[in-house]
Amino acid sequence: MHIGKPLVWLLMAGLAALLPVFGAEVSATVSANPVGTEDTFQLKLEAREYTGDVQFPRIGPLAGLEIVGGPSTNRSFQFVNGQSSRLISHTYALRAPSAGSVTIPAFTIQVDGKPYQTRPINLTVKEGRVAPQRSSRPRSLFDVWDDALARPRQQRTLSADAVFLRTELDRSTAYVGEGILVSYRLYASVPVSNLQLKDLPDFTGFLTEDLMSNRPVDTRSVTENGKRYDTAIIFRKILYPTRPGQLVLPEVTFAMQVGDRFSMFAGSSLERSTGQKQINVRKLPAPEPPGFSGAVGRFDLETAADTLALRTGESLTLSVNVTGRGDFNNVPLVFPDKLDGFKLFRPSSPDLQRKAQDPMSGSKRWDIVLVPQRTGDLTIPALELTYFDPQLKRYESRRSEPIQVKVTAGDSVSVPVTGGGTDVVAVGQDISYIRTPETLKTPTDPTGKSWFRTAAILGPLLLLLMGFGLRFTDPSRKDPSAWRKAQAFKVFKGKLKDASRLYKRGKNREFYQTISQACIGYFADKWDRPVLDMKIDEIARELTESGTPEVRVRALVDLVEYCDFESYTPSGSGVKPEIMGDAEKVIGAMEKQK
Repeated sequence: MHIGKPLVWLLMAGLAALLPVFGAEVSATVSANPVGTEDTFQLKLEAREYTGDVQFPRIGPLAGLEIVGGPSTNRSFQFVNGQSSRLISHTYALRAPSAGSVTIPAFTIQVDGKPYQTRPINLTVKEGRVAPQRSSRPRSLFDVWDDALARPRQQRTLSADAVFLRTELDRSTAYVGEGILVSYRLYASVPVSNLQLKDLPDFTGFLTEDLMSNRPVDTRSVTENGKRYDTAIIFRKILYPTRPGQLVLPEVTFAMQVGDRFSMFAGSSLERSTGQKQINVRKLPAPEPPGFSGAVGRFDLETAADTLALRTGESLTLSVNVTGRGDFNNVPLVFPDKLDGFKLFRPSSPDLQRKAQDPMSGSKRWDIVLVPQRTGDLTIPALELTYFDPQLKRYESRRSEPIQVKVTAGDSVSVPVTGGGTDVVAVGQDISYIRTPETLKTPTDPTGKSWFRTAAILGPLLLLLMGFGLRFTDPSRKDPSAWRKAQAFKVFKGKLKDASRLYKRGKNREFYQTISQACIGYFADKWDRPVLDMKIDEIARELTESGTPEVRVRALVDLVEYCDFESYTPSGSGVKPEIMGDAEKVIGAMEKQK
């Protein structure tokens, strides 16, 4: 059935409102414009709505700018109410040392094997600091001691050494990318309360990671120069140098109140700063080995599968776990994007755990869901992680062991029927039980009845006449292939009703599986092919080659992949019944298309 152009455009407009726009989009943005010579700002390169690989350019020196950190990578995928969204970004930290105008050039990003170009950015640089100053009003972090303050009875001058701060570094010499634990320690010989971070400066030349807690750590009493102090670490950060040379760690200022209701200094406000520190940063040795992502430290790599034997239709979870001490932010997921014999679902973010006693140590874990696509002995290959060990002063690699997985066919099981000589195969829940001869009642023998003899003669004759009538009156009976194609959408809607019943029974996994199978089965019927030979990637390719609008192809792929993901990795948020409506709209648009 052909439809006119107005109806086509109306349908396309409706789908555009419902489904994401197909086709990759790239962009380059800055976090601020204008910026100051004392500011650090971000340059973000983004790719949206991609389907395969994204390759960002390796950004070298930029005219008029300094790269002080990055890149950091972020990925996200969402499918909400029929709308899908993919995004991946690379973010750099930049600084402009001189005032004037700077042009950030266009960058070429390879998306799905095709080049896409961003727009250039005209950046205005002014002298000094342009970014909004933090409020001089202190931001409360925690109270070191819980002494209640009363109105001051008397004000006295506080000696300079009564309260002071020190900066503690776990190392003063480091390699580029090697983590430096910075601790700010307070020493007080009088009660201190309402301790607040007044202003945190920009750590130019470093990427930073906060390790703040709501209470001080390592609290103890010490004696210095014959004077007793209560001391505690009140603030900590991890710094990762981004360039070699002598880098300056800026001072940090805290505001506080000193004294209690019995003190001569009751209610006094006070500010203390830490002073600056020098850090010597070394270059990483050249050349960098293949696969090196910038991770500096000492790490171990392990992989483990939750099962080594499964059937098609089931899934296994592979855990990739990196443990050790160092810069976990630059430890990548060293797992291929594609794996022969498996369909895989990569996690959007890893689980990063740090030890409270030693924040530089910890673990980073990814859980990858693998769904076998064929039977036999399949191999999950060995993974290799390359990093720089600052203690050994060389690049090291850790390699996991390959994992062998045995995959058998389906969920079917053979159930022998006595006396028949043939096995009956029960698939899933299609056959709930088979009644044995002992459970059957012996019926009365009707062969001696006259009605039985009459029916035995006339019955086959009537059936034969009905068969001829149907063949000549129903065109679809003449061509089973045409009948299957004509009924494809009706069968699809019947499967959606099955999914609705599964939803009401709380069978979330079967609900998503049924919707996915309904979509795949529609094209098997429409194209008159075995359903076992149909894969969503091949369906998408054939639809694209036949001229199907890309927006529809993308919507179909996203919907099926989302249902597959939910059926193997059910989320804790529960089932989304509106996905049935999305499926009916997507397949309905395909049905109307010629």
